[in-house]
Amino acid sequence: MEGKRSLIEKGDQVGLVAFLFFCVGVLGSAAALSAAALCALLLFARSTRRHVTIIFITAVIACTAGFFRMQASLPDGSALTSAVDSSVTLTGKVSTEPVQKESKTTFILKQPDFAVSVGVDRYEDVRYGDIVEVTGMLRVPQNFTTDQGSEFDYVSYLFKDDILYTLPKSDVVVVNRAKGNPVIAVLGRFQKSIMRSFRSVLPAPEAALLSGLILGAKSSISDEFRNELVETGTIHIIALSGSNVTIVANTFRAMLARVPGITPQFGSVAGALGVVLFVTMTGLQSSAVRSGIMAIISIFARSTGRQYTATRALILAGGLMIIWNPKYLVYDASFHLSFLATLGLIFLVPVVTNTFTWVREKVLWFVPLREMVTTTVAAQIAVTPYILYNMGTFSFVSLPANIFILPVIPIVMATGAGAGLLGLASPELALPFAKVSYYILAYIAKIVSLFAQVPYASVSLPNLSLLVCIILYAVLVHIVYRNLRQRVI
Repeated sequence: MEGKRSLIEKGDQVGLVAFLFFCVGVLGSAAALSAAALCALLLFARSTRRHVTIIFITAVIACTAGFFRMQASLPDGSALTSAVDSSVTLTGKVSTEPVQKESKTTFILKQPDFAVSVGVDRYEDVRYGDIVEVTGMLRVPQNFTTDQGSEFDYVSYLFKDDILYTLPKSDVVVVNRAKGNPVIAVLGRFQKSIMRSFRSVLPAPEAALLSGLILGAKSSISDEFRNELVETGTIHIIALSGSNVTIVANTFRAMLARVPGITPQFGSVAGALGVVLFVTMTGLQSSAVRSGIMAIISIFARSTGRQYTATRALILAGGLMIIWNPKYLVYDASFHLSFLATLGLIFLVPVVTNTFTWVREKVLWFVPLREMVTTTVAAQIAVTPYILYNMGTFSFVSLPANIFILPVIPIVMATGAGAGLLGLASPELALPFAKVSYYILAYIAKIVSLFAQVPYASVSLPNLSLLVCIILYAVLVHIVYRNLRQRVI
């Protein structure tokens, strides 16, 4: 409308349309195309003919590019279709850092057009980059029911990484060593060293929790405690997020800022490099990659004096990730939850803040209680329709559990990192940090266990239909739109 400031600048409109219709092309869905076309019509109905032409051309190109990118990314495992449920011998490269679990070691075996998830004896000496020969019974992945009663889409979880088959129990022979990327190999060894350092200065349960908090490593966390995290809506604390990445970036920049002769620009480059190394070391988890890209954009925006806009950074991060691996958009629940939670923090926090003015701004002089409540509620609102659609679970104790836990997370991440790094040199040097970390980790575990024991802390519900999920998000979009319109006008 003339005389009113547009909610979206023209340059951003083109970028948003490119992102939206690239996603439509990836999905290859007529319903998605119709929805995107309707959104574009509502957004640009009053635009000039020239601008509408640019938008239309952008949409066509982006949609076409998304479709062909998705087709090019799909794995082809037809060569082994006839060998399912029979013994096979495969040779390939170990493409991920092997994960040692309670009963076995697992890794991904890369084949020319697909990948296989392999399980071998726990004590087999298999490393990233090894060329190995594995023999076992070839299986097709199957979905399964979780302890909460919901179905876990294991097939999609593996498919996003091109994994079409599994060899649950295999014999392995190492044919050749160290044929992987040397940087990734070094980072993998460093991560294992840090985790060993945690175990040398902390009891096993606390060391496992600390590994999850700092490194996103979940393999050592017991199934019982993992279920408690799910039931209390606190499972996100062991998923790498923006806080982990921000701490790494700020640490690198702060250390270099104290070195004479180091310019702020060099510090920014070092901070960005630190983020890249950290995200790579922790396995390129989708939530960490998203946070890492946004952190790097923020670093360079700040160093060049440009304005940082979280919405632009999120769309750019999402776009780059989907271009790199389009299957994130279709099959990766972690990507969906990370993206939705971030959108909630950007757009819903201003909406819910006015509702919680009765909450004290701070308690104990340093705990930002109101901010914690509003951000937790905003993120919870943003992800709940998707969780009910995809998983069918809801936690009634998520808000209070998170309020008790979140204030101590930055503290234990700092003391835990100190304990891990000093423990590499000497466990004795790490003891002061380890002692503080132990008490905080024990507190977190106790809070989680207490809330998990609350009757009906978490309930399993019938999964929402896709239509109901879309309607709920349409309502949220409408609420956010009205709030933005009021702020613009």
